[in-house]
Amino acid sequence: MNDVEYTFLRRQWFPVARSEDLTSEAPLAARLLDSDLVLFRTGGVATVAGAYCPHCGMNLSMGAMVNGELECPYHGWRFGGDGKCAGIPSLPPGSSAGTSRLDLLPCRALYGHVWSALERPEAGPPAVPELDEPGGWHIRDGTPHDLPCGIRQLTEN
Repeated sequence: MNDVEYTFLRRQWFPVARSEDLTSEAPLAARLLDSDLVLFRTGGVATVAGAYCPHCGMNLSMGAMVNGELECPYHGWRFGGDGKCAGIPSLPPGSSAGTSRLDLLPCRALYGHVWSALERPEAGPPAVPELDEPGGWHIRDGTPHDLPCGIRQLTEN
């Protein structure tokens, strides 16, 4: 893939998880265009962020959801759905968590999937009115899996 294609694709919406697989109980790992992501749900709202903790770089998908916040498995830093650091266990009670935050990505729940883009999208997510019509199309999902192919093979097949 050349640089122009890669730059273009970073600004497009892609489904990164099935909505049913993303619960408020645990974070979920995803990968989009060679970028690792973490997905989590808090207050019923899906959030997509870069996978690594801004503190020491631990993969947050290996963490846990604690009281509606994403907790890093390494030092226990916690992050809310707005990406802000909500707590650092090593600080005294009542201390500010500072300005650390997750790198949030655009996120939409649509057609039974969580969609995201790696950069500010050029346009809104795809509109498929047939999915909203009674008796219209239905999406059928199989088991999610990674495909060892390029974007051209994926879109052609």
